[in-house]
Amino acid sequence: MKTMRQKLITALPAAVACFLLIPTAAADIVHLEDVIIDGSACIGFDCVNGEVFGLYTIIIKENNLRISAVDTSTGGYPTQDWSLIFNDHCAGCLNKFSIEATTGLNGPTPFTIEAGGSATNHALYVDDAGRIGFGTNSPAVDLHVKTGNTPTLRLEQDGTSGWPAQIWDIAGNEAGFFVREVDVTGFSKLPFRLRPGAPASSIDVATSGNVGFGTYSPTSSLHVRRNSATKIDMLTLENTGASMTNFKMSNSARQWLFTVQTSGNFAYAPIGSGFDFTMSAATGNFVIDGNFVAGGGQLNVPDYVFDPGYELRPLKELAKFVEEERHLPNIPSAEQIKKDGLDMTGMQMKLLEKVEELTLYTIAQQKTIDDLNARMSAMEPKTVSPDSLD
Repeated sequence: MKTMRQKLITALPAAVACFLLIPTAAADIVHLEDVIIDGSACIGFDCVNGEVFGLYTIIIKENNLRISAVDTSTGGYPTQDWSLIFNDHCAGCLNKFSIEATTGLNGPTPFTIEAGGSATNHALYVDDAGRIGFGTNSPAVDLHVKTGNTPTLRLEQDGTSGWPAQIWDIAGNEAGFFVREVDVTGFSKLPFRLRPGAPASSIDVATSGNVGFGTYSPTSSLHVRRNSATKIDMLTLENTGASMTNFKMSNSARQWLFTVQTSGNFAYAPIGSGFDFTMSAATGNFVIDGNFVAGGGQLNVPDYVFDPGYELRPLKELAKFVEEERHLPNIPSAEQIKKDGLDMTGMQMKLLEKVEELTLYTIAQQKTIDDLNARMSAMEPKTVSPDSLD
């Protein structure tokens, strides 16, 4: 039994009947219910009958693959559209996967993965603890970067916000951990570097702002600590590009300048005072522009020599001591000075003590001399003047 369409085609002229046999464009299939596909699905112009799915549940297959998510929300709800982009759509462009925040035909692309080339496994990996690995699927800390040569983090200010362009790299390798400055010409320098094996708290900044070198508890603005059985330099100031090296210390009252001069001498002075203290590199002499004054409150001035109860050593006993010891009492010997050095302030007080003792000896001797002169005058006969005989 023929359908009404078949009967109509049979009754029409051959040319019209042939036109009616051309397939018309299929209408979109609209399902007003949920759709469940029990099996895999292939979407795209290049899907074929007998498609091999393997382990894949969904395959999309054609050129210029795109998946678009269009949000039609209204009433103040978020409406941003998103697209999944599979490869660039131009010859010779990138093989990549991107997530695009779609605005019209194009929009910003916050996420892209390139394929091929030297890209490694696990270029970006987030584990079940929320740790992020770059080049590793077993990140050991919150952010773990792993590569075969000098893992690096770059901080680049590109100048688009009006500030000068600047590039800093933070990196580490077998030679050390370092901060590298890269200028616009590609030249780089390392203003900060830590070598492998450096001891704990090699540089330590306390909560007070104090900086420790070799200590985690610096007690001053700059605290250097070393524990070594060998002699080491605790602080070295070196200027390789100038004839003088200066070190300045100051407070609100005065600035002091410490200088290695062009002659090699070391000098220090209050800035603006017009005088300084100089140590000669050639002779070792110490020269002072001004007087040398020791703290009076700390000196044991030997005025006790003049106390009535002070026992002055008899000269005969002093002579015996000098003959046997070859130096004055309470004065260090030449051997002792050579061994222990000379306390200049202490020596001045000892010498003053000897001067005061010598003064007492002199006074005693003068008294003896005066007594002897008086006795001799009393023993001399009195001469009679001729005039007295008249």
